[in-house]
Amino acid sequence: MTSLGSRMLWESPHSVDTGDERNNFHVISHGTFGQDDSLTHAHDPTDSHRNVMKVKYADGSYSGTDHRGVQFYSQPTGVKGHSELTLSYDVYFAHNFDWVRGGKLPGLWGGTQTCSGHRSAEHCFSTRFMWRGGGDGEVYAYIPHEQYPNYSSWCKNSHIICNDHSGQSIGRGDFVFGKEKWQKLTQYVKLNNVGSHDGVLKVWLDHKLVYHSSSLVFRKHSSIHIDGLFFSTFFGGGDDDWASTADTYTLFRDFRLYDTHMDPAGIAFG
Repeated sequence: MTSLGSRMLWESPHSVDTGDERNNFHVISHGTFGQDDSLTHAHDPTDSHRNVMKVKYADGSYSGTDHRGVQFYSQPTGVKGHSELTLSYDVYFAHNFDWVRGGKLPGLWGGTQTCSGHRSAEHCFSTRFMWRGGGDGEVYAYIPHEQYPNYSSWCKNSHIICNDHSGQSIGRGDFVFGKEKWQKLTQYVKLNNVGSHDGVLKVWLDHKLVYHSSSLVFRKHSSIHIDGLFFSTFFGGGDDDWASTADTYTLFRDFRLYDTHMDPAGIAFG
């Protein structure tokens, strides 16, 4: 599959609005937190003339605390209702970033805005990235249990770690994050035809393909489509075993959404 004919549907501002870092993200109010206490901006470490998004995580923070990070659903004009999309963005981890047990990073979402927090994936899906211990990366997907050939067999796949009542860990350790450098994350999602195991997920880190599956089930109902960006980042995990060990931060820039498969080789870096 190539990027021939791909069209960029939306991109974030080159330099963020210092009065409202979420400007142009077309935020849906449901499920938001952190915009007042954890979201700010900073100069790009590689371009001092440019401001990028900065998310702060307080020492001791995790999903159940204040000052834990940022979350919002984004639905830019023209993005709602797609059956396939490519999401790309750059992320930068601070020098003192301790991976601990893991935490969330932005991905795609569709259906109801409820595919997080140990809730059912019956009427929605989400494909957030995660960092794990040691910097291991994965896609943390809220998707139905009706996987191929069945849930218990699918869970035995070497690239899958199943969680009965939360997200499924896909491709854990197939890529590894570093600190103090920009890294380009890209995911391509093509929803399955309802009743079939033919959904596609591809993941790239810095233009290198690191995970590919073409037999996933993202949805059980034809009413579910890809509806936008799920900006979600915090440590955790639901208890203090996941908590940040210091005041730290991540930086984000260059969010882009494409209407079909888009090979990252064609996406500018920085």
